[in-house]
Amino acid sequence: MRALVLGCGEMGRVAIADLIKHGVFREVVVATRTPSRAEKLLTEFHTWTVRTSVVGVDAQDHEGLVRCFRGSDVICNLAGPNYLNAVPVAKAAIAAGVSLVDVSDDWEATLEILDLHDAAVAAGITIVVGLGASPGVTNVLAKYAVDKLDRAEEVRTAWVMRGSDLGGPALSAHLLYSLPHRAFVYTDGAMQEVRPFVDGRETFRFPVLGEVEVTHIGHPEPFTLSRFLPGLKYADDKAAFLPVDLEQTIVELGKVAVSGKSVRVNGQDVDPMEFASAYLYSQGKSMTSVPKTGALRTEVRGELEGKKTRVIYSASGRICIGTGVPASIGAQELALGSIEKHGVFPPEACIDPESFLLAVSTRDIGDVEEQIIQE
Repeated sequence: MRALVLGCGEMGRVAIADLIKHGVFREVVVATRTPSRAEKLLTEFHTWTVRTSVVGVDAQDHEGLVRCFRGSDVICNLAGPNYLNAVPVAKAAIAAGVSLVDVSDDWEATLEILDLHDAAVAAGITIVVGLGASPGVTNVLAKYAVDKLDRAEEVRTAWVMRGSDLGGPALSAHLLYSLPHRAFVYTDGAMQEVRPFVDGRETFRFPVLGEVEVTHIGHPEPFTLSRFLPGLKYADDKAAFLPVDLEQTIVELGKVAVSGKSVRVNGQDVDPMEFASAYLYSQGKSMTSVPKTGALRTEVRGELEGKKTRVIYSASGRICIGTGVPASIGAQELALGSIEKHGVFPPEACIDPESFLLAVSTRDIGDVEEQIIQE
């Protein structure tokens, strides 16, 4: 079987390594705009059983993507930024008739991809959208907790990311475009807009990190959890960036990034997103003394045996690694036929939690803690 990985940034490299290591695929192809970088990367992996190769392609080139995708058994998309590339890649996967795992955590792109459900069914393929750390692991843990309860009413997800683990420039662009501008929660049967990085302040205890204050941010979990986990009355997603002053930097740079006004640098006009994302990336790269450990948390509230019950899962680890590995696991499950239904689905709607979490436990990306609290 053949897996094609789109993108070879920090998260893409993690996925590539995992796909090669676990032996489901006999061939792993890396598709990227920068083939020389990918070729250098592949020299780090010494294997006699898995063939590796590189192909040059631009995620904005539909026909080029379709040609590149054909002949693969599954596509694993980690080419950012998500707001630019996730939808074109999904459309190309449908045109090529090849199933896809995507890590997009841009809520607008996620909704557009979900709207491609009928086209994916007609093409006979499966698209799993948002299978990273958050969304991804958070969603699978939500389904795992929901299945333990007699009735689930609320799902609350949260995550913490260190400035030292911001990945590459594409991730910086995504953070500035998606997170600080519009955010939503699902409450009382409808989506309600809230202020990102302002509303919903709440303090949670995370493994390793201890107590961290989080706020609402622009993410897709409220949209997908409320749609695919029946009976919910509430769903949200909150986050924090450490050090805490990094959050204000993201908010201010986010205003610049989407302003449409060029920035004057050394006498030259620079695209505002290009300037802002490069600045944020440089800030992260300079945090050499800041640990890279982040964390995530999923809490489901409901009823078990007549008692109000809260099921809480939490874990610590690097968010960048925790994004690439789940995507690889999802690609392997698709290739092995573990996900049988066709169409477009978030993780909570198509991933078996037990098999997925078992696969996660075999990787060194952090232990998941469980708490069950009854009133």
